[in-house]
Amino acid sequence: MRNSDLVAFFKPIPNQFSGDSGIDFADFTGQVGDIHANAFRITIRLNLPAGLYCGILQTAPNAFDISTAMIEMVRAPDGARVSVGPWDLDHIHNVMAMPMVRTWVNGKLKGGLWFAMPGPQQIANGALTADFGFEAEDGLNELVFELIERDRSRLSWANIEFLELRRDDRRTLPLLPATSPHPPLFGPALTRGHRNASSGKLA
Repeated sequence: MRNSDLVAFFKPIPNQFSGDSGIDFADFTGQVGDIHANAFRITIRLNLPAGLYCGILQTAPNAFDISTAMIEMVRAPDGARVSVGPWDLDHIHNVMAMPMVRTWVNGKLKGGLWFAMPGPQQIANGALTADFGFEAEDGLNELVFELIERDRSRLSWANIEFLELRRDDRRTLPLLPATSPHPPLFGPALTRGHRNASSGKLA
């Protein structure tokens, strides 16, 4: 990515008048001013040319308690219960161990965005990152990020260090049908039939 790809760079800013329900963000590129947030939901509206865009969310240091992504297990051979992890998936309860975010693009729910497994440095710093991408329509676009209910006790949008949006230099390609006359599966000649034991002919 190049600096010319940068679309917006959001950071939370202190505001004594926001109260508990509101969080103020500013775009440090000066291009986007329509962003609204509370502890659980961020809404961004911005004008974009049609195309692919990507972004990254990063939490502030010590904003996330990494112990909440650990799983208690029984250690062999002494049978002691110890916390192991962190994990991306809590396979005991069949839920993500990393925080998840519902994501809408232009009013359409696109699914769940989850923070990536932290590396050693991130674990030491108590910080998480999440990468995402979306396809923009030409003109006004709306992005919504909402922490799911079970993660709201361990993460807040007030804990975000920055949110960055960039143009994506990748492009989409159409899926075209195969035009080759050859069959899609190949194998040795003898696999196309079996030899009849009594006649010696291929059946």
